[in-house]
Amino acid sequence: MQQASVPEKPVGLVDDEQIVAPAPMVVRRFIKFGDTDAAGVVYSGRFLDFALEAFDTLLRVGFDLGWPQQEASGVGTPAVSFHLEFSRSLRAGDQLDIEILIDRIGGGSFTVRTVGRNARAEDVFYATMIFASVTNDDRKPVKLPDWLRSKLEAYVASCEAGKGA
Repeated sequence: MQQASVPEKPVGLVDDEQIVAPAPMVVRRFIKFGDTDAAGVVYSGRFLDFALEAFDTLLRVGFDLGWPQQEASGVGTPAVSFHLEFSRSLRAGDQLDIEILIDRIGGGSFTVRTVGRNARAEDVFYATMIFASVTNDDRKPVKLPDWLRSKLEAYVASCEAGKGA
């Protein structure tokens, strides 16, 4: 009996996310078995993780602002509010595209909205997250730093410009 051969596959890092559009940024991921519950659908708590991870991708890739750079600035932006709504379920192997929008830029906070869609472009979930600006050492509220405000405003402007195209 002949043994089946295993096809050669690349060895190395496998990306969990792919950026499929820059402004508004859309991050694509595929649902893993570990994201699901006993019923075989994505555990509801994972959707918040998906929204936060997509926003982190915007910070790191779109703004070139990882957490180490933000920490070094002396100002952090902890989340102070989350709101999630669900429209459809997902199963392991399903595609999820997460669009990231900035809804509001205030004096000391900003609001991020993510919309998750399946491969048929049907809405799966909405998440609204509010982040406050605080000093890293004593966690006191402060005005949004100009460097962050400018990145947020530039992103909003590029998203608006993309709507007209």
